[in-house]
Amino acid sequence: IVPLGLGHDGTVGYPILSLYLTATEIKVALEVICGVAPAFSDMFYLQVSGLRFECDFDAGLFEMVTAVYLMDEDGKYSKTPLDVSASNTKLYHVATNLYIGEMLSVLKSMTGGLLAIEPKNAEGDIAEDLSTLIIPRKDGKGELKLWQALYEYLAHFEAGESGLPEVPQSYKTPQGRNPIAPD
Repeated sequence: IVPLGLGHDGTVGYPILSLYLTATEIKVALEVICGVAPAFSDMFYLQVSGLRFECDFDAGLFEMVTAVYLMDEDGKYSKTPLDVSASNTKLYHVATNLYIGEMLSVLKSMTGGLLAIEPKNAEGDIAEDLSTLIIPRKDGKGELKLWQALYEYLAHFEAGESGLPEVPQSYKTPQGRNPIAPD
């Protein structure tokens, strides 16, 4: 379900990064999902949460994302698309794993500088060292791993007849966040 990999601490599992991006950079990441990644391989399929987006697959490469809608605290999407222009300098909090974080630096070189995403800290400073963005475990003993976060999230659901956590019905159908999501 989740890639294992290794963290900077040398233990199994990619750690989760807490970083900040501009709206323009969020659109760039979505352009990768719509146009760049499928051009290379279906192995680069990325999931998103906390937003949904629309694509025009007839548009040119890097111009496919037509609208981005953020989710509010009540789980509802905004009616107004996010301003993804360069004039919107607000920073948006994003979480991802170390593997994806490391791939961000490759994006600029792979696209000849046409697309770039620079992870930042909460103050807006570009993080030259991704290890500074790693979320620590609650107990302070190492990095919060992607697999641990999934386990903890699932563990908070009530157990069903099988004794395993019952995943809510809403997760059993497409969420409509990603227009190219497989059915």
